Amino acid sequence: MRSSKAITLSSFFALILCWSSAMAGELSFRYGVLSQDNQNSVFIVEQGQALKSGDLLKLNFEYPKGASFYVCYLSSADEYLLVYSTGAESRGLQETGEEAEAMYETLGWLALDDHTGVETFILIASTEPLSRLEELVDNYDQAKGKSRKRFHKRITQHLKDLEDGFVKEAGVQLTQRLEKPVIAGVTFRGTTDAGLSENTLSHAASGQRLALAVFEIGHK
Repeated sequence: MRSSKAITLSSFFALILCWSSAMAGELSFRYGVLSQDNQNSVFIVEQGQALKSGDLLKLNFEYPKGASFYVCYLSSADEYLLVYSTGAESRGLQETGEEAEAMYETLGWLALDDHTGVETFILIASTEPLSRLEELVDNYDQAKGKSRKRFHKRITQHLKDLEDGFVKEAGVQLTQRLEKPVIAGVTFRGTTDAGLSENTLSHAASGQRLALAVFEIGHK
């Protein structure tokens, strides 16, 4: 007959094994959306914040080395564009250190055009390549007329399925505003946003095998 101590010890190691298995598939990424005021000072754009035509916009992100990462943009004109993917050849990824565990990238400064509405960025990190998303966007880019509209609907549904699966698996959508902004891995020591760097990261998302964040900007 096994002692209660042995059973307790066995249960403990089983719990550790389950915890380790769950943690093995966990990944997270950080991102930041920035703009500039009339004095050219950088400030953090918050989720749902309104900007106007002509305002500058910059998206920074940092994701785990080896993960697949995508930024899908839905413009105020209701057009999809895959503005970043780890499969793109001309991105020139930058590492945050000589043997960095994270990859840092930026889309650079962009000016909002005259088409008002909602600008949406869908950022996705995955332990596996999202081949279906890549295929749908590629077909959408090449399609015209009714065919293009069909692929638009398929992309929308696929992104919704990814988001729904992420939320269901995580229990809640794990996106958050960082307590303090960081610059490519270095935490700010100040308590204000004064003097923010153009490389600032201000938000984070995490999940199991897939992490996803939807960031919307009101465009007036």
